[in-house]
Amino acid sequence: MSAAEDLARCKRRTPREVSPRPDAVWVCRLRQERHRLGLTIRDVAGGVGLSTAGYHAIENGSDPLLTTAYRLARFFDLPIESLWLSSPPAVSTEEPG
Repeated sequence: MSAAEDLARCKRRTPREVSPRPDAVWVCRLRQERHRLGLTIRDVAGGVGLSTAGYHAIENGSDPLLTTAYRLARFFDLPIESLWLSSPPAVSTEEPG
């Protein structure tokens, strides 16, 4: 069990689904994972040794230091690359002509 799951279980919060921003080139899944586990920004920030403002900035698109990204991945017990996914380019559904 990850540190995030353990903390969520202790707090007995109800998980919820959150979709990543569709317009981002790199999709940060931190908010999605946090909400899935029912954790607050303060919970995650404290679990990885960040200020709430610092964690909030990362969740909203600021690039974290590599060491911080690894701490977040370890906290959620996920591969680091799964927390920041490259979103595919938009595909046109219109037919030419």
